[in-house]
Amino acid sequence: MANYHFIGIQPDGNFQADVDFAACPATQYRFVTVASTAGKVKLGTGASNPMPVGVLQNSPSSGEAAQIVVVGFSKLVARAVTCVVNYGDFVLAASDGVAQTMAVGNGSAMNARWYGPAVNSGSAIGDAYIFGFAVCAVSGS
Repeated sequence: MANYHFIGIQPDGNFQADVDFAACPATQYRFVTVASTAGKVKLGTGASNPMPVGVLQNSPSSGEAAQIVVVGFSKLVARAVTCVVNYGDFVLAASDGVAQTMAVGNGSAMNARWYGPAVNSGSAIGDAYIFGFAVCAVSGS
């Protein structure tokens, strides 16, 4: 089993929940993004637009503190849609904040790298490294 260590970057952002995450099923460990009210976050949306702020670590009610890993290692929910999510895959936020593999390679936005188990069907929680910003995948050749 791999060991992940704190790398000296402040892991949590200081935000409030814009919606009642406690009432939503299984929103913990999903991508969140900025809400229309300053300082608040909502569930991440597909195409990462606006891009995710990070990954939600708790299930706060509306107006409560939302613990978010902005950069670094975090638990993350991933789902196999058309492709299996494999160890080392780059992932992005789906329409419900769950991580999924990129549909296109070069130039696609990616928000994290998956270090959890292979997800062949359904969804699973695993480890991921959250970038804290969207980057574009580039060809290895």
